[in-house]
Amino acid sequence: MRPFIFRTIEKADLRVSRAVERFFERKQPLFHGVLEALFFAFLGLCAIYIAHYFTGSYFPSITVATTILVTVFNGLISGILIAICVALIAAYLFIPPIGAVLANVHAVEHLVIILSLSISMSIIVATLRKTIQKAISAKREAERVSASMEKVLSTISHDIRNSLGVSVLAVDAMQRFYDEPERLRSLIATALSGLDQTDTMIQDLLDASRIREGKPISTKFKYCDLCDVVQRTYEELNFIHSERFRFARPEPIMGFWNPEGIRRAVENLGSNAVKYGSKGRLITIRLYRNADNAVISVHNEGNEIQEADRAKLFDRFYRAKSAEEAYMKGWGIGLAVVKEVAEDHDGSVSVESNKEAGTTFSITAPVRTKPATDDARQAA
Repeated sequence: MRPFIFRTIEKADLRVSRAVERFFERKQPLFHGVLEALFFAFLGLCAIYIAHYFTGSYFPSITVATTILVTVFNGLISGILIAICVALIAAYLFIPPIGAVLANVHAVEHLVIILSLSISMSIIVATLRKTIQKAISAKREAERVSASMEKVLSTISHDIRNSLGVSVLAVDAMQRFYDEPERLRSLIATALSGLDQTDTMIQDLLDASRIREGKPISTKFKYCDLCDVVQRTYEELNFIHSERFRFARPEPIMGFWNPEGIRRAVENLGSNAVKYGSKGRLITIRLYRNADNAVISVHNEGNEIQEADRAKLFDRFYRAKSAEEAYMKGWGIGLAVVKEVAEDHDGSVSVESNKEAGTTFSITAPVRTKPATDDARQAA
């Protein structure tokens, strides 16, 4: 009997919690909100009149209760306005001399006390309302990340097994074609590609774990030429993706950089450009100095990223709807890594996308000639 009672209580508690969450998440048109606030004000005045009719007394606490209800349903401004209106009308109707407002010291004191109490309660309730809304948003985000993480974990074994399987099959086939150089070279390239994909997936998981724990991708800052870092990454991308990239090396940009982090960021942007950009079209990597900042951009032609997706692209495990619909493989980690690297350099990341010009991701970071306080010990 007890387990049944406990299950019933748990289910009821869950339903109440969900109802509360839906209530605080709801959005309604301004006109509906105004009508709702007026309705509560009308109920409050009716309750004051009924109480006065049966008892002959005026209950100012009903004004406070009305203010609290309006604030819960409509917000702080509505609560304060209704508090003022209901208090004035009630003072006009029930405080002698009837029909006069602020006619004597007693009426003024009473009105000031009720208004002060009502407005104070409205502010408290509005603060609690915002706190609850933030808590619900945080819960929703945690649920989204948890669901995304579960999805990632459910597919990781499949993806890694596939890429390793390709490499194993290629190596196994080498034994049969060791005397055919052309076929052997093709098999070696296939095996290396599978191993490279496996390494990338494992690195993505490690990066996601570090971001989740609030740790930087890499803390090894050193004084170097940013051009060298981008140049090496460009050459690696071109080797892997068959000369799809172009990069015009600018003048040296010397400063304190995190080479491994920059490499990971540019590599992720380049890989995404290959995956989601127009097939066979060149991808442009640019590096230039803009005043005291260095800017790294990766541009590809192809479909536009919808505006609704742009604000969330750099969130962990978020994938644009177009990518999901196209069944593109991905875990939604790469761009989160790019954002983390940019912020580690006290910089930012942005995206511009339209149908005509294509898509450009840009990393902007200040050129530091001295190590920052928090990475001075890590500077090589």
